[in-house]
Amino acid sequence: MNELDPGWVAVLVDPARLSVLRGLCQLEAATIAELRRVCHISDPTLRRHLEALEAMGLVREELAERDGITSGRPPKRFVLANDAAEHLCALFQLLS
Repeated sequence: MNELDPGWVAVLVDPARLSVLRGLCQLEAATIAELRRVCHISDPTLRRHLEALEAMGLVREELAERDGITSGRPPKRFVLANDAAEHLCALFQLLS
């Protein structure tokens, strides 16, 4: 029998992390602002969970491109890691 990695337990019991992962399944690639609208989580909380999910290898930051209109750095975009995307999105689809 395979044991469940303790990191997955932290994901499975945390509604905010599940919400972030579900939001990324829906949006595919999203900025903090886009995720905030879907997940209804404050920016600091969202950032904290994205960092934790990134450390676990479930989420990765994508290089953003400038839009040519807005000044400053382009917003960071987050996506599900390739290995996790298919499995997580299938799981959320089963649960809905």
